[in-house]
Amino acid sequence: MNCLEIRDQIVAFLDGEVEPERRAEIGDHLLTCAGCREEAESLKSVAVLARSRPLIEPSVDWDFSLERKLADRRQGQLAEEIGRLRRITEELTARLQRMEEADATRQAEHDLMTVEEVARYLRITPAKVHEIMHDLPHIEMNYEVRFRRSSIDAWVRLREARPAGAEFQWEDWINGSRPWLSS
Repeated sequence: MNCLEIRDQIVAFLDGEVEPERRAEIGDHLLTCAGCREEAESLKSVAVLARSRPLIEPSVDWDFSLERKLADRRQGQLAEEIGRLRRITEELTARLQRMEEADATRQAEHDLMTVEEVARYLRITPAKVHEIMHDLPHIEMNYEVRFRRSSIDAWVRLREARPAGAEFQWEDWINGSRPWLSS
């Protein structure tokens, strides 16, 4: 056996917990190796000192107190984990909301509507949509009429700012000018 193996087993040797054949081997090594012998002597003095002290008796409620401390610690860790999960959930919810808003905006800009859909969107009848067709921005496609939602929204914004009775001008809508506001 080498010194490293011996030093790993010195405490068990001093406590009498080593098998008899191993015990003889360790004893022989300690007789020939001064370093291991010093290690054994210092450990023996520590063991003697430890045995000379009275045993400490735990209080009656020691185990209950320990359980309570462990439960408090677990509860604190659980609260931290819940807080972390709440922050992650809030962040993911905010991201999802931004993605849904961006998707709705993107879809609204490219979404073509029929006369019936425009009527529902503006909360008027399809007949009224046909009446104001000359004023509404629309696209004619193979004998069908479609309306871009973003164009309808822009048309509504222009109507909000235009005085009553002012005639809608396509040029104003196309170039974004509002001459009735400059007066």
